[in-house]
Amino acid sequence: MSDEFDDEEDKPAGLPGWMATFADMMSLLMAFFVLLLSFSEIDAQKFRRLAGSMKQAFGVQNEINVEDIPKGTSPIFSEFIPGKPDPTPLKQVEQVTRDSAEENLDRSEKERIDDEALEAARSRELQAQQNANKERLQMLRQQLSTELQQGVLELESLGQQIIFRIKEKGSFGSASAFLQPRFVPVVLKIARLLNDIPGAITVAGHTDNQAVNTELFDSNWDLSAKRAVAVASQMAKVTTFDMVRVTVSGHASNQPRVKGNSIEARRNNRRVEIIVNQGKPTELDALGVSN
Repeated sequence: MSDEFDDEEDKPAGLPGWMATFADMMSLLMAFFVLLLSFSEIDAQKFRRLAGSMKQAFGVQNEINVEDIPKGTSPIFSEFIPGKPDPTPLKQVEQVTRDSAEENLDRSEKERIDDEALEAARSRELQAQQNANKERLQMLRQQLSTELQQGVLELESLGQQIIFRIKEKGSFGSASAFLQPRFVPVVLKIARLLNDIPGAITVAGHTDNQAVNTELFDSNWDLSAKRAVAVASQMAKVTTFDMVRVTVSGHASNQPRVKGNSIEARRNNRRVEIIVNQGKPTELDALGVSN
């Protein structure tokens, strides 16, 4: 027991050794924060506002608006003021890619719209042409009313075609290509009317299906062609008529108007047609036949 008390008496008096290390660390930390504080500066305006707020809280009658808590301002931040960054213009090369299917769809849609516009324009042009033909047809019916009533001539419009159909009755004899003198004025009258109607002209001869073999004509081809030539020759006698527009053709019995072998069918098929071609014929647009 006595030894234990002797050991306690031998221990030196004072603070333990770890306190020195702790004190040094605290000193260094204090110096560090003091150094940080020395690098900063106090915003006096904000400090005064904060002081005013504290005075108001403690009953001092001095009202100062406070916007923000006062805090130190680093000299680093005073040089770099935060703001909205502006993009730096750079030369960039960008590649724009598009789906080929999308391009095809866009092109197809554009082509469809162009086709519809073109079709609409053609339809309007066709309608205008048909209206003009109707007016011409009415004028021609008035000018040729006598011949139409006598049944020696028919007038017809098929789409963009105007057809003067000369029947065999009164114009040609049986199996003959000689144009009767009394019918010559009718052909001349038609030629004068055609001066005011634009378009290419075809004079086409047609026969029935009865075979022809004479000293003058060895076939229906020969007969139909010579009848068309006889009509075109009379039209050429009108000095104001432009024969460059005229084409002559013979079709024999290959384009009958009425099928069959009856007397009435053969009578209708024997004819010479003067066709003013202003476009392709459309039978759905036929305006009818007047006798």
